[in-house]
Amino acid sequence: MGMNARLRRSAAGLAALLIAATAWGQPDRGAEAPVFRAIDVRNQLVGLADELAKEPDPLVLFFFTPDHGRELAERLREVHGTLAKVIAVGLKADAEALRAFAEDLRISYYVIENSPELNADALYGPFQMLPVTIFITSDKTILK
Repeated sequence: MGMNARLRRSAAGLAALLIAATAWGQPDRGAEAPVFRAIDVRNQLVGLADELAKEPDPLVLFFFTPDHGRELAERLREVHGTLAKVIAVGLKADAEALRAFAEDLRISYYVIENSPELNADALYGPFQMLPVTIFITSDKTILK
């Protein structure tokens, strides 16, 4: 299967999964995305505003637990850097569990542990179910 066919299949599968992974209580479509800075599980500084300024557009903000989000994490791995940028925020798991999850799936995108400083529930929740994805454009607009 050629690269373009794989990307189209990945994009179609991603769209279906993202529609299924939408939850209640998220920021409204068209709202400005709250920005944050955090250290990922590989000790890299991640700034949402910095990542939004990079190509490709949009950015997918992915909230998950290692038990709820594996399939979507794999799909996002396929599109990261080609169709979108990805930042994952692990909920209800410590940094070591998230690092193991990222290594097991060979994830190259940022994986951040939720923390009291980040407080993902306050910024983007509350999360009624997981996983949750939020699309954000380079001008910080939430697309859903």
